[in-house]
Amino acid sequence: MQAGTNPQPIDSVFVIMYHDFITAADQKNGVIFGEYALSPKDFEEDLKYLKNNGYTTITSDDLAE
Repeated sequence: MQAGTNPQPIDSVFVIMYHDFITAADQKNGVIFGEYALSPKDFEEDLKYLKNNGYTTITSDDLAE
């Protein structure tokens, strides 16, 4: 997914923060994660949802510009 592809001016920014990613190996090894952790598959689904619902992703450098 390419960042900063919407040519419209930015007047507000929504921030989503992910804390930890859970891998199959972590789960197999009994690693315990908090409520803000998710699998790479769930993260990909979140990104697809945002893209399919009109959100544009940007990097922190894009925002600074």
